Amino acid sequence: MTSIFENTTSKITVHILHDDTLTDENRKKFIRTAEKYHQGLNLLNISEHVKKISDKLLKASKKWTIGATYRLFIPEVMPEVKKVIYFDCDVLVNMDIAELWAVNDGSKTLYGALDCPGNTINTSFYREKMRILLNGLRPETYINSGVLVMNLDRIRERGNLSSLAASWIAARGGVAFAPDQDALNVLFHDEIQLIDSKFNTNVMTQDISGRIVHMILGKPWETLRGIHQDRLYWKMFLRSAWGENATRDDVIDLLNDVALSQPVSASYSYSVKHVIEGFYKMVKLRIVPTRAIKYIILHAYYRLKDKITRH
Repeated sequence: MTSIFENTTSKITVHILHDDTLTDENRKKFIRTAEKYHQGLNLLNISEHVKKISDKLLKASKKWTIGATYRLFIPEVMPEVKKVIYFDCDVLVNMDIAELWAVNDGSKTLYGALDCPGNTINTSFYREKMRILLNGLRPETYINSGVLVMNLDRIRERGNLSSLAASWIAARGGVAFAPDQDALNVLFHDEIQLIDSKFNTNVMTQDISGRIVHMILGKPWETLRGIHQDRLYWKMFLRSAWGENATRDDVIDLLNDVALSQPVSASYSYSVKHVIEGFYKMVKLRIVPTRAIKYIILHAYYRLKDKITRH
């Protein structure tokens, strides 16, 4: 939130979707941060909305939390709002979001960046490509849901988004590895506009000036890697209510705790991880991976079940 305020000159209101676990202390810090920048803030407790469909969602998969689906409730918990920019909580903004707001020309329902631009998602038998294809989608148009511009009225015309998505996820949970993201891509596949990857960048080594950074590949509060994203995160942390009164010793202790949580040095961990991942992907290029076989079997099962249900 601080990174948005630091880089955006327009008057904006940030809506934070949360549940009953938000503490009074953190509530006050959110409010104080918004007041510091003279920006609007709306804290929305959506616990009651989530309870209506949580059983259906949680039965579908044990690999993700219910919090991952909060974006699906935006049209119903903000009925007076026509258009929003949605950010995951692991997003850093390093540009004026007015530029992102402007990509919405009103012709589409969702605006988002390609999920994996330029990587192996278009390689034969890559598991993500397999999963996307089995959900009836195309990798070259499949968007990441961590940064979205949403035309809420157009979504409401389709019906209740959370209910529609919950039904799809419950029925297809076995092949919905990223359930909310998959559901949005499926439900609005013909109503999605691709936007520039600078609005949702997850490449760790590149210059991040004028970009929105999605920290999918590592969280600065969990690991120290000495990259641009880390510096920007801690800079924003110290300007927020969470870090505004931190002393030098506090910062040293905090960073030391992060470093100690890593089994080996950040540079070694980073390089070893990529060597292992690269080797694993090379192996998968030469044989059909087990997970791809699993997705094919599950897809066949769901197709058969749908056919039986219709008859």
